[in-house]
Amino acid sequence: MPTATSSTTPTSTKGGEDIGQFIDSPNAWGTTNRLTPEDDLETTELFGVADAAIGQLPPPLDEIIQLVDIDKMALPVAADALDMSVESTTAALNQARIHVRTTIDQYMNQ
Repeated sequence: MPTATSSTTPTSTKGGEDIGQFIDSPNAWGTTNRLTPEDDLETTELFGVADAAIGQLPPPLDEIIQLVDIDKMALPVAADALDMSVESTTAALNQARIHVRTTIDQYMNQ
């Protein structure tokens, strides 16, 4: 848990004077996992592969995966928005996910 450094200058969390000090040293914040340029490139490529795979899906599969997995809409709400039953939406979402996973697997194994 962060601890305050001792200071004689009063501060406030709501617009108080900035004393230019960290509560903790930046090294105490833990390590961050930064991507190397190679990792960043691979991540960008994978997003492109996933995006292309979603683009290959026919309606309504493309809409379902967009609403549920990307926009984080609840499946029953997505089903209602697309005027589909929850069961049909679940089946279609599974088909869409399988297509995207298969496309990514093929890309990774080339």
